[in-house]
Amino acid sequence: MKAAALVLLLAYLLSAPVTGQRESRERCKCVGPGQNVLRLQLVENIEVYMPSPSCSKQEIIATFKGSGVQKCLNPESTFGQNVMIAIQKR
Repeated sequence: MKAAALVLLLAYLLSAPVTGQRESRERCKCVGPGQNVLRLQLVENIEVYMPSPSCSKQEIIATFKGSGVQKCLNPESTFGQNVMIAIQKR
C-alpha cells in the first residue's frame, strides 16, 4: 500500500508544472516596426537598445523636444540605418 501511494505521489509531482520557470516573453519597448522617417530638428534624444535576453530585436527610440513624446524608429529602414551610422561615428 505504501509503495502504491509513493508511486502516485511521484507521478503527481512529475506531472505538475515546475514553479520558478517562466515562459519566455519578450519585453520590447517598441511594438511593431516603428517609423521609417523622423524630423531630426524636432528630436531631443535618441536611444539605441541592442538585442538582449529580454528583447531579441534592435530598437531605436527618439524623444521629441518639448513634449517628451517617444517614437520608435524602424532600424531596418534606410533612415534608421543612417541614424545608426551617425551614432557610431560619435
